[in-house]
Amino acid sequence: MIKRLLCLLPLLSGAVAVQSTPAYSATIRYTEYGVPHITAGTYGDLGFGQGYAMAKDNLCTLANGYVTVRGERSLFFGKDGKAFGVDAEPLRVPGDDVYSTADVNLDSDVYFRSVSPALDGLLAKPYPQGPRTEIFEILRGYVAGYNRAVGEGTTDTRCAGKPWLRPISEHDAWLFVYARMLYGGLGQAAAGIAQADLTRGTGTAPTPAEVAAWAARFQSERQIGSNAVAVGGERSAGGRGLLLGNPHFPWHDGLRFWQSQLTLPGRLNVSGGSLLGLPGVQIGFNERVAWSHTVSASYPFVIYDLKTIPGSPTSYLVDGQVEQMTSRDIVVPTSTGTVTRKVWSTRYGPVTTKITSLPTPWAGLLAFTIADANVTNLRAANAWFDMDHAGSVAELDQALRRNQGIPWVNTIAADAAGNAYFSDIQVVQNISDAQLDECVTVLGQLASTLSYVAILDGTRTLCQPGTDPDAIVPGVFGPANQPAITNRTWVANSNDSPWLLNDTTRLTAYPRHQVRTGVQQDLRTRYGLTAIPALGTGLTRASMEQLVFTNRFHAWELVRADVLELCRTMPLGHAPSRVGPIAVANSCDVLEAWDGRLETGSRGAVLFSRFWEHMTVGASLPEQLTKNPWATPFSAADPVATPRGVSINLGHQIDFGNALADLREAGIAYDAPWGEHHYVTRGGTRIPIHGGGGHNGGVYNVTIADWQGGYKEMNHGSSYLQAVAFDGDGCPDARGFLTYSQSENPNSPHHADQTREFSAKRWITQRFCEADILASPALRTITVTSP
Repeated sequence: MIKRLLCLLPLLSGAVAVQSTPAYSATIRYTEYGVPHITAGTYGDLGFGQGYAMAKDNLCTLANGYVTVRGERSLFFGKDGKAFGVDAEPLRVPGDDVYSTADVNLDSDVYFRSVSPALDGLLAKPYPQGPRTEIFEILRGYVAGYNRAVGEGTTDTRCAGKPWLRPISEHDAWLFVYARMLYGGLGQAAAGIAQADLTRGTGTAPTPAEVAAWAARFQSERQIGSNAVAVGGERSAGGRGLLLGNPHFPWHDGLRFWQSQLTLPGRLNVSGGSLLGLPGVQIGFNERVAWSHTVSASYPFVIYDLKTIPGSPTSYLVDGQVEQMTSRDIVVPTSTGTVTRKVWSTRYGPVTTKITSLPTPWAGLLAFTIADANVTNLRAANAWFDMDHAGSVAELDQALRRNQGIPWVNTIAADAAGNAYFSDIQVVQNISDAQLDECVTVLGQLASTLSYVAILDGTRTLCQPGTDPDAIVPGVFGPANQPAITNRTWVANSNDSPWLLNDTTRLTAYPRHQVRTGVQQDLRTRYGLTAIPALGTGLTRASMEQLVFTNRFHAWELVRADVLELCRTMPLGHAPSRVGPIAVANSCDVLEAWDGRLETGSRGAVLFSRFWEHMTVGASLPEQLTKNPWATPFSAADPVATPRGVSINLGHQIDFGNALADLREAGIAYDAPWGEHHYVTRGGTRIPIHGGGGHNGGVYNVTIADWQGGYKEMNHGSSYLQAVAFDGDGCPDARGFLTYSQSENPNSPHHADQTREFSAKRWITQRFCEADILASPALRTITVTSP
């Protein structure tokens, strides 16, 4: 079997011949928890040091990612295998779509091989449409550093000695970057793109109920979110900026963050979190400014509804004229031979038969195609490079405007001068309000009431994206049409529309496709809009830490009285459920005594979490569409306090009974401590994890473990968590966590050390200045050079 795989390697797209590279050198000083502080003399050397250190911590995870983006999963792991694992031991929890939504290896390979040809053209574009010279230098060094780590081997048995652990090329490294750009758009339709082959049969168009229910839960399906708060000088104790960065990302595999400090003396000194496979720092701080990202409510893609020609499903109408789809044969090497699939495209983008869980079949006279604004985007590498070098909020803002490359996220920042900043300058299709009024289809009207998803009429050219005069590329909004606000009070975002930026500022003068107003807010947004003003003035870094670690379950605060009444008025003390009447027993007393928090010792948290899940998420699409837990509905005139309360009715009695049944079936007492059943296992030892709440509970410290007869392995949530303050001495006061620790290698000493600190709420000082690094009791220095 191994011989066959090795014989097929020359057939692979992007097959690797180890390249000659310049001589590289970097000094890496490791402090507590395995955090590397990398110093180098050139950008290439800096990339070399980061690539080496990142790979030493997470070699199997990275190698698995390169197999994925090269479209080789079917070759090494079988075409019918799941695209989330390696052999019998998954590198991540099923359900975390960290590269795309294609969860079968063959579909994943077809998708990545279909999008990769565009990369060479993007790399050839001059700056600023293409990468700047320094980025090429950094990537070239990163590849050399990664390959040195491959040559040294790993203690991680998941990939040690496997044929898919091998050196990478610069093209491979760029494929990884490009995959991140497409993740929020084409990546959400990857399985549907791979399966849009007429030889594979057709389906039926989605019903209105399916579209509406899908749109309502689309954000949570993306498995990522975040909170971020920036406080300005008018509210801070020292008159300078404060930042809380709290991204919610998967705890496993390729969307993990990794910590480092990067120093190029006299030019760059930045510390923070990098997504695996991306050089530089994406969320972090330097001497003068700190920033974080939150996943934007607006999406980088548009879905087009096409009308095909009777008898010719690959022909479609635009302005009454017939156009032909184009196709390409995608050849995928597998462990048993090659498989060929056709991928079809239109003037808008590829045809897809599914977007996450929404069926968009190529059926009858109907086809759907997806247009992703990030297909021409490698500019994010330039933007993050400039952000890492920024000396103020104003310079960071200019980095976003100049490069226009940030994909699918907002930016929140604070600086040493006391400025707070919010921006949604990112890559978004330029769809005007007039186009939304004119072009949204019947199905699109349902989707757009519940999300930013736009399903537009593809039969008319007037529905194509426009171009702003200040846009760097055609078809996207320019910065003048995107919100970017600087103040000296505070700003926050929790993945909602920036309509409610803080307790006083309302953003209304932007296109609806970018900023929606008068819409119901996520409970995390509502929590922030009440909790942050309640902190008052004189805020400190500790205030930011308190904000996220109070672990308040805001949903409980809005429904407590009604839920207690619901519980105490159950007929004959029994709740109806899927298993028949079930005794309420002491559950009402448990909830009444609960402190409404998700601390590891909180009693009542497990019961309410199950109840709230049943209340807000139904088992079927029609049920999800009709699920509405609230007694008082949403009012745009009172968006922070509404909706609230729970109606006392049979449906909610059944929800409560089903929660009781969940706990009884799992053998969990109604008053069981949260941390006994909400934990992560490392080295055979359970580490209790506080926080929780999912995307719909209003808990800032989101930590999510899927319920499977009890909570299992942590799935995603708080990841690279930072609280940063400036005091004017050029040495930021920063503390935080990499919640799941630096290394995914089970044999690494840094596989669980920060996780234990996170569990105990012992915030870790981020060593940034030279004296702090030298004072580390764990200081260890190495110098690495290229062969």
